[in-house]
Amino acid sequence: MKCYKCGSFLYDGEYCNTCGADVTIYRKIVLRSNDLYNSGLQFARDRNLSKAAEHLKMSLKLYKGNINAHNLLGLVYFEQGEYTLGFAHWIISKNIQPDNNLANLFLDQIQEDKAYVDSLNANIKKYNKAISYVEQESYDLAEIQLKKILNDNTAHMVKAYQLSALLRIRKKKYAAARKILERAQSIDAGDPTTIALMTAVNSQIREEEKDLTTGELKVKRQQETAEEDPHLPLSGDDVIIPKPSYKDYNPTTVAIIQILIGFLVGAALIFFVVVPAKTNSIRNESSALQMQLEEQVSMLSEENAKLSADVEQQSKAAEDLQTAANDASAAASAAVQTSQEDETLLLEAYDLFQKGENEACGNKLLEISHPESFTGANKMVYDSISYTKDAIPDYWYNDAMALFEQNDFAEALEMFAKVYEAANTTGESLYYMGLCHYNLDQTDEAAARFREYLETFPEGPHVTECDWLLSQM
Repeated sequence: MKCYKCGSFLYDGEYCNTCGADVTIYRKIVLRSNDLYNSGLQFARDRNLSKAAEHLKMSLKLYKGNINAHNLLGLVYFEQGEYTLGFAHWIISKNIQPDNNLANLFLDQIQEDKAYVDSLNANIKKYNKAISYVEQESYDLAEIQLKKILNDNTAHMVKAYQLSALLRIRKKKYAAARKILERAQSIDAGDPTTIALMTAVNSQIREEEKDLTTGELKVKRQQETAEEDPHLPLSGDDVIIPKPSYKDYNPTTVAIIQILIGFLVGAALIFFVVVPAKTNSIRNESSALQMQLEEQVSMLSEENAKLSADVEQQSKAAEDLQTAANDASAAASAAVQTSQEDETLLLEAYDLFQKGENEACGNKLLEISHPESFTGANKMVYDSISYTKDAIPDYWYNDAMALFEQNDFAEALEMFAKVYEAANTTGESLYYMGLCHYNLDQTDEAAARFREYLETFPEGPHVTECDWLLSQM
């Protein structure tokens, strides 16, 4: 165990032998974190991955520098099929301890096995596509994608098993759903969602079979087995020969039909040739009259348009004058109100500063809209306490990291964005913004952030990780 202040090795005692820091509480926290890691390790060995993840997250909540907990939690996530979460914990572990760290071995092995990485990415895309099909209520297409994942024995995606079981429950195929859930439990015996689904499925099966005889149960089992592979090859008995679609006609009937066709052709000639000739003269006269009326209407429309344009121009000029006057009045009022609000915020910030609440003071100073407008005593007060707002991005960064480690990537993304906007000289917030997008399956945004990091910080500490993540997208 190393001292939290100077990094020296700690011996027995309440104080660090090198810097003299009080390490009593710190030692208890680290020991408790190690106890939770050990219990998480035992649960992982028992294939209760959900319980193991719970204990490891509690261990890291107590002591974020627990390298073993980060590495084991990454392994647990990978075994559950949560690949991006596992990868994120290994990167955090590597950043805390760059040398002599198992996380480096895990990352190198994954990077070297390109076929395995391609398989992981393909299964993730299939699962996302299945989710999309479910949202579109295309359940059969979703089952096809999930079946591809289930047929891959290396893909331990527990969520894919659960979704596949749900789709079968929807079709009331409870026996098939139970077989899939048993496979999910062989990966993670303690997953609460799998346990709940298994309980519901067993209850439905017992309800269906409670009144069946032994013979009926046997028939039911055979039907369930047959349903496992619905795409059986066709036999000779399954081929259906369609009936011919033509008919024989009587010669008399043909003659009557020909007479009717001749009558219809004659009527059509009269309608399309004779009638149009008689109506042409009337149509020409009406067309000439219509052209005269259209010319008169056009002249009146032009005169009306000119009058309307003059009226509209005069109205617009009057509106512009009124708008300019209103804007000037509003700007003057807003300037006075803003100045008063800024002075009030400055007084509140100074009161917090005197109470020793520097973080609250800095946040209050950030709310001031126009600090450059301060003069006299207000300027002196602002200048004397303005350094407190410079540390606010550090507080935001710590809050963002806490949200990231709790897998709340959406909230963490907003906090990292605030940090980068306030203090864009550091690349840490930019890099973790990319990781948040990556974990939220927002690959385009993640790629943009990683490229921005490589362009802005070409010699930064996360260049290797950004290059690798971009190669996987």
